[in-house]
Amino acid sequence: MLSSQQTSDLIFLYDVEVEGEAFFDTMLRQAADVSDQRYKLALMLQLETETRARIRCCLTKHGIFRQGDDAASFRGRTKASELAGTAWADFIRALQREAVAYAEICAATASRGPASAMSTLSAVVAHEHAFVNFCALELLDDRTSTAPLIACLQFSPRD
Repeated sequence: MLSSQQTSDLIFLYDVEVEGEAFFDTMLRQAADVSDQRYKLALMLQLETETRARIRCCLTKHGIFRQGDDAASFRGRTKASELAGTAWADFIRALQREAVAYAEICAATASRGPASAMSTLSAVVAHEHAFVNFCALELLDDRTSTAPLIACLQFSPRD
């Protein structure tokens, strides 16, 4: 049985992923026709989708049923609209700030999570670290910047 804090934490993480999905979906729709950037946005969207699904499975396992949060989707679309037209490097810097903050939140959440959710919580922490590492590499213009994202995905998008 989860404590009310653990339940609240899992729901929060789920809603963050719903927000992220809406954010990256909107960014992808607004993206310039630069195939490299579109590919990276598509990877980030896929990572959000898979992480949300993993959290939803964990919620279901613990008897918590959560539908997508319309407010979270709205927040994601709003954040994306605010960044529309931003230069790619500025977008990555903004994403990096968010990812660093969420990595800290996720680590704190995992530290108080139940053993029965550790696999999911570990994946969420890894997901945020993948974003942080991607941003750092991308800002260095490193051609391998997508490697952390791909490593986190359950499939290889290059197959």
